Amino acid sequence: MIHRDYLLRLIQEFFQVLAAILESRRSGDLKAVEKNLDHASQAVLGMDREAVLALNERELKGELIRAGSTQEFSIRAQILSRILTESAEQASGRGRKGEAEQYHLRALNLLLDTIIGSQPVELLEFTPRIEGIVDQLSGALLPSETLLGLMQYYEKQGEYAKAEDQLFQLCESRGLGAGLSPLGESFYQRLLNLPDPILAGGRLPRDEVEFGLREFRERCAFQQR
Repeated sequence: MIHRDYLLRLIQEFFQVLAAILESRRSGDLKAVEKNLDHASQAVLGMDREAVLALNERELKGELIRAGSTQEFSIRAQILSRILTESAEQASGRGRKGEAEQYHLRALNLLLDTIIGSQPVELLEFTPRIEGIVDQLSGALLPSETLLGLMQYYEKQGEYAKAEDQLFQLCESRGLGAGLSPLGESFYQRLLNLPDPILAGGRLPRDEVEFGLREFRERCAFQQR
């Protein structure tokens, strides 16, 4: 009960900070926005946003996991992802496109790592949505790990055509090396085992799955050998 109360308080406190951030942005007080974003980052991880960006993905996850339970990791990760997307908007408004992209990419990877896990995750009201961040990163060259995470996410969501798109982007970027061939083969085999209505609902009917598998083998799988 004590732990649950703590998590509820953490969420409520971030709601208050987020409200202050949004109000400061509406009033044009950008210094207050920056101050509140760093305050929120300190509350979640004990470090400012510059230090967060300096961590690699594994280190960042380690800092979040160190806080305690799986549920607490999920909540902290979702709060941090919103801090990062708000930071991206702040950087974009100041013309710092590269910095904004860095914040968005870190938020995307963090959310993918949180959502793809085996345990179902309840997204909080303030949590950025994957699709919105992907839109913000349109045109950016995404790392192989991000493309793989998006592929797994879309498959989990039943959006099979989008998952296939990520697979072929991995192919074009020559990401994952020798691991690409078994990844693609297992992906298509899972799809071929699904009923036709499910495939159609994922915008990838069976004939397109079969065509995609042939194309993958011609364009991607064999080039890795």
